[in-house]
Amino acid sequence: SANALDASGPREKKWPHKVISVRRTAKITKAGVLNSFSAFVIVGNKKGLIGYGKGKSNSTQNAIERAYRNAISSLIAIELFDGHTIYHDIEHKFKKTKVVLRSGKQGSGIIANELVATICSLAGIQNLSAKVHGVRHKRNTVRAVFEALEMVQSVEEMKRARGADLRLY
Repeated sequence: SANALDASGPREKKWPHKVISVRRTAKITKAGVLNSFSAFVIVGNKKGLIGYGKGKSNSTQNAIERAYRNAISSLIAIELFDGHTIYHDIEHKFKKTKVVLRSGKQGSGIIANELVATICSLAGIQNLSAKVHGVRHKRNTVRAVFEALEMVQSVEEMKRARGADLRLY
């Protein structure tokens, strides 16, 4: 699968990415301590494509590389309103983590915790306000924000879904 990545480009020209967490696990055996690492990475092209991935390996660097590869293979597309924010406000819950995302006016910036702000900047969202309620576990927050962003619909999508004439006042 590494050769497939070389052909598509991400190997030579890496996308902007952020390592969210690296965990270490130690297994005690007769021979000694075996360390294993798991990494969680978010990638984005700052133009509406973002993804997250997990990777495990015996070294930190390999775990991050695997997580990066998994994130590249699980990209989702987000439609941006005027190229700077989301189409409408949305609330979404993943397990015990609840996120509230509100679209922002031009120039308002990203008003959110560090993790949500990172996701937004990698997605190309420039104006958004967000609040995370409940458990602020990093991986669950990422999942909640990704699922919420996937649920945002553009005006065209709503028209198709409802078969109605939507007028914006």
